[in-house]
Parts: sequence; C-alpha cells; structure tokens
Amino acid sequence: MKGLSVSPDGTAVAQTGNLLGDLAQGLWDQGQRALPHGTCPYVGIGGHASFGGYGFFSRKAGLLLDTVQSAEVVLANGTLTTASATQNPDLFWALRGAGPSFGIVTAWTFATLAAPPVVIDFEINFGAFVPENLTAALISYQAFGSTAPREISMQAVLGPSNGGIYLSFDGDYYGSLDDFHSIFDPWVETLPSFERNVSATSMNWIDAQVAKDGDLSTSSPEPHDTFFAKSLLISEPSTNASLSAWVNYLFDHGISPATNWFVEIDMWGGAIADPPSTSTSFAHRDAIFGYQFYASSKNGAPPYPSSGFSFLNEMVATLNNGNLSAPAYPNYIDPTLSPNESHVAYYGTGFSRLSQIKSAFDPENLFSSNQSIPLSVPPSTTSSAPQETPTSQKNSSPHPTAVHRRFIEYIILFIFYIIFDSVNTFF
Repeated sequence: MKGLSVSPDGTAVAQTGNLLGDLAQGLWDQGQRALPHGTCPYVGIGGHASFGGYGFFSRKAGLLLDTVQSAEVVLANGTLTTASATQNPDLFWALRGAGPSFGIVTAWTFATLAAPPVVIDFEINFGAFVPENLTAALISYQAFGSTAPREISMQAVLGPSNGGIYLSFDGDYYGSLDDFHSIFDPWVETLPSFERNVSATSMNWIDAQVAKDGDLSTSSPEPHDTFFAKSLLISEPSTNASLSAWVNYLFDHGISPATNWFVEIDMWGGAIADPPSTSTSFAHRDAIFGYQFYASSKNGAPPYPSSGFSFLNEMVATLNNGNLSAPAYPNYIDPTLSPNESHVAYYGTGFSRLSQIKSAFDPENLFSSNQSIPLSVPPSTTSSAPQETPTSQKNSSPHPTAVHRRFIEYIILFIFYIIFDSVNTFF
C-alpha cells in the first residue's frame, strides 16, 4: 500500500502505507511537488492527515488535512467508498480531524503545491541559561511568533543539559536570504547574547527536508522508544508570570529527572487559521503556538518510570493552570486523559456533530478506542458542544454481518499501524 502518483495538474494519490519520508521524496521525484507535513520520516500519512498534519510549511500552506481533496475509505460494513466535498460530505468532514473513529483510509488524494524554489534553513543555539534569561527569551519568542509573517516558521526546543536547561530555535523561511534577514535579525537582537550562535543557509526544498528530518529513507526499522507525551495548543500568549512559573518548574524538577525529556514550542497561525473553523473537524484553527511535551526512559527501553508521568503532567499543569481539557493536538496522543477530557481537548465544539456522523457510519462502534468518538454525546460535554445536524446521512452504514465484521477485523490487524502511527508526529 505504498502507491504514490502525481497527475499533471499536481493532484497526488497516496496510499496510506506511505510514511512521511516516502511522501516527501516521492512528491519531489515526481515534478518537485510539496505538501505541508511533519518532519519524522517514519510517521504514517494515514493518521497524520486524519488528525491534522502540522509541519514547518504549515504556516505558509496549512495543515496536511487542508490539502485533502478526497479519501478512499473502508467503512464498518466492509464497503470501500469515497469521501469528498460532493460524495459523503459528512464523512469527508469527519475524516479530516478525527478519521480513525470512522473507517480505515486506504488512500488520500492531495492537492500538492509547487515546491518553494528557495528555503532558508536557520538555527539559533545558546549556552547555559539561568531562569531569568530563559524566561526573557521565551517571552521574546512568543511576542515575535504572535505577529511573524507566514513565510517564517520556527520552533523552540528546551531540555536538560549539563546541570541546566538548554534552549534552541530552528525553522524555515520561504523566501530570499535578504528578506529573511530583514525580518529575523531585529528579533534576534532582543535575545540574550551570551554564547549565541546563529546560522542561516539557503537551499532547495528537498535539501531543507533532509536538514530537518535527516535521511528520508524508511527502508530500515525506526529505533524503539518508551515514552509519554502530552500537548497543548494556546490561542492567546501566555502571561509573563505563567512563563516564569513554568521555567522555574523546569529548573526545580527537570535538571536531573528519571527520564530524558524535551519540549517543543511550535509557531502556529498563518495559513492554519485561514479556513473557517467549521470547514473540517479539526478544532483548533485559532492556535498560535503548539507545545509538545515528551519524556522517555533513559535507555529508550521499558519500563517507563512511574515518576515520569507526574513530572510531565505537572509540567503541563504549571503552564495551563491544571486544565486537563485544555486544547490539545490529537496527533500527540495523551493516554492519561479520560474519554470526556480527550473529547473536549481534541475535538472542541465539533464533538457532537462527530458523534452524530459516527452513529450514521459506524453504528456498531467497530472503530473504537478509549478516546475515539462515541455513538452518543456524554452528558458532561453536551453543554459545551452545540448540537449540529449532519448535512447528509444517505450513506449510513447498515448493520454489519458477521462476515463483514471478520473482514474488517483482519484489515484492522493488517494496517493498524498505518492509522495510529500518528503519535509523536512532528519530529
């Protein structure tokens, strides 16, 4: 299931056995085409596009799901059907934001873009920080990212290093080197200057992908990791006091933890916010920054230390005042959220419509997990999720027969990793 073809008009059909490395290289090889997507070559495109699909190019070109024109999907009754704006439009809406609850997508049709002719790949690395300087750098980054033009995309990365906390910035600019410096350099001057190293290199699209992703080849297995991850999407800048308290937590508890950990703070906004909030089931168009919190066992092998859960949970709580249902990115699955918490955090006000569509296309709840869309709206979320009526239910799934169910179960076992290989997406 690794078919990938690009038509003369730039439309690409990609089967969901493809991983992001396959997609990036294949599109480049077939006419120097591009899509916005994450940077981990081993992430499957099935789940990545189903739950969002954020990457450095997203501020310029949107999420990967925004480029989807149609989907080929196996339904709970065993039928293979197409979902698009004109065929099964409710299913099409649901697949772009909550796909695995509704079926098995076997192929996506994307509207690709001509790859940008020039990409400026840049990095800023610092020496050791004290809490006050780290807080000041994050406040400056937040102010810049809230107003930066969509041609620039960046992430801050923090983690423990040599008895302190390190900070680095890296990203891409889609334009000339001169234009990049005119936007970037004034902001850099607001950052702490000690032991600061800034680099910016002009390159083509595919070389920029390799610079961020490493080798795009997926021919050998990815190393195993035992980890716990959480996420947070914010639509308003954090207060200076909140950032200061968070940095103090990192210095107090993150210098010598029982895990290897890091935090990524990604700039959102730009083209991500262009589509109407109800155009897809992705719920967080208004996000301006996305946080990913990640901690793994020291050697990457089981077991994951029990203290690692409280360490990361408290890290997030310090930043979001303990709100377990705060907006979060469903491609960074947090298994500790309850069903109700995850439904609010991942799907927002579109949850009730998703539940209605679920009842139409999967009435036996075949595609289910602890955090999947249920058949009915839990009472605790009814008040926060306004009822919306699906525009079309003419293709509702009939009651599946035993043969259909067995057939679907085999398919699920065969390509389970494709749909759910979207955890930890933006590496």
